[in-house]
Amino acid sequence: MRAPAALVIVTVFTTSVASARSAYAEEQRQVRPQAQEIAQALKEVGSQYGPDVSLLGAALLAEAIEAGAIEETAISIAGIVEHESHRYLQIRLETGIVYNEVEVPTDEQGRRLWKVVETCLRRFKSFSVPEEGLAFHLAYKHLSADPPVNFYQAIRDNRASLDVMEMFLPKNSLEQMLAGQQTPQAVLAASVALVNGRPIQIKLEP
Repeated sequence: MRAPAALVIVTVFTTSVASARSAYAEEQRQVRPQAQEIAQALKEVGSQYGPDVSLLGAALLAEAIEAGAIEETAISIAGIVEHESHRYLQIRLETGIVYNEVEVPTDEQGRRLWKVVETCLRRFKSFSVPEEGLAFHLAYKHLSADPPVNFYQAIRDNRASLDVMEMFLPKNSLEQMLAGQQTPQAVLAASVALVNGRPIQIKLEP
């Protein structure tokens, strides 16, 4: 059995970020992996699972940071998993995102996590999907801070809850979306989405 391949990046914020976020990010600051180490990790992922998977992994890291990650962001290609008698290549993303439920309710959290995945997939005109599809394992946190100014203090106090959203996306639906033959909502309708093991429906805004 092949060992899972992994890419790890730690989020680093510049001084242009809002002061509260910058202060918290500074507490979390660690040394980024050297460019050579990242390149080697990408090479290993590509040799095991193909160049498309390697590029998708790198894109997911970047998109999670762009989507507002404030904690460590990491990705690994976990290998083949089975769900409802189908085999998927599982990609595990520690998003580093912490949602404030006061500003981002539960349904919107699901839509935003899907947007991270969709944005990265749409960078490809075609994608070599291994097995019967892709499985995304997205770890994120959430808490309720009102007023929002208390958000970062609440994170420091370990009040955030960890959740995992899983999405099992069939190969045919992914290929049709990239070819412009299927909408993202249709892909979601043909897929399975779970949060902490419980089925959910992600309804995209028109």
